[in-house]
Amino acid sequence: MKKRVAPDEIIKLAAMECAASCITTALNLFGCDYRYFLLGYWNLTYYAGTLMSGKHVRQLDLESVFGIQKTLHAGSAVSLRESLDEQSIVLMLCHASKLDFFPRNELSLEAEGFQHYILIYGYDAVSKQYLIIDPIADYIGGMTEEALYASSVREDLRYYRLVFPTDRQQPDHLAIIRMETERNLSCYTLDEANAEGNAIDQFSIDLTAMAERPVDERNAWIDRNNISISSVIKSRGLIGEIYRSFHLLEEEDLRHYASSIDQIIKLWTTVNFLLIKFKRNPAQAGLTDSIRQRLEAVKALEKAFLDFLHLKGRERIEV
Repeated sequence: MKKRVAPDEIIKLAAMECAASCITTALNLFGCDYRYFLLGYWNLTYYAGTLMSGKHVRQLDLESVFGIQKTLHAGSAVSLRESLDEQSIVLMLCHASKLDFFPRNELSLEAEGFQHYILIYGYDAVSKQYLIIDPIADYIGGMTEEALYASSVREDLRYYRLVFPTDRQQPDHLAIIRMETERNLSCYTLDEANAEGNAIDQFSIDLTAMAERPVDERNAWIDRNNISISSVIKSRGLIGEIYRSFHLLEEEDLRHYASSIDQIIKLWTTVNFLLIKFKRNPAQAGLTDSIRQRLEAVKALEKAFLDFLHLKGRERIEV
């Protein structure tokens, strides 16, 4: 792994996407096309009272497309340092509030149990510092061993080691598109059919209950979801541009595609706006019903959009 990283090599996705931002940055540094990773990142989860687009690192498949071996470790600074070599990089789990360089005005989600990832790509034996990238904080620099332990979520260090293959094969472009469009649709459909796990349904249940909750609790829930839905909006737009960049669609299909993306983003933006209104006036008649209607509309539109992409992916590979 090289020892100098330029700011334009860092990939920053959205505020709630620290793990994905670290992974796309790692892929970029190793010369991989990170767009293939984001093809399969159309996701929706409701966790800790927060609606978001991210996936847990343990759920991410980096081997099928990139041949990357991903392993979870609980170890020391020495074992972490030994994990770093020419073909490896580390994602370390930490508390953002314990990082000197992390913006103080972006720490609101940590109180709800959200943890943070940083990328460790090397070690400088002269300064005795670990070489760090934090895409969300726009930081490239170093941390001492003491600083690593101080920021860790446990007494030891918890991290994922990503080992890149030495003989990377050229990705099968159309096969990856088909695989990822199938995976996106399958995951979204499975979530839609699972009453206990459906993200939008769980969010809607909490939305109804929030009208009767204490003001501080309700406002914290709304503020948190305003941030996370803004990240959903940003990620939807980014993934939309990536699919467009792969020239999957003909001209006529592109118009339908662009219209669908625009409608999805507008619906999510409306949900966010209505949440702000709900914060100001939680007793307003019909407001929660209006939010739920927009959520059902965006769920149906996203499902139809993923169906459309899946169909086009199959058509291209069968030609």
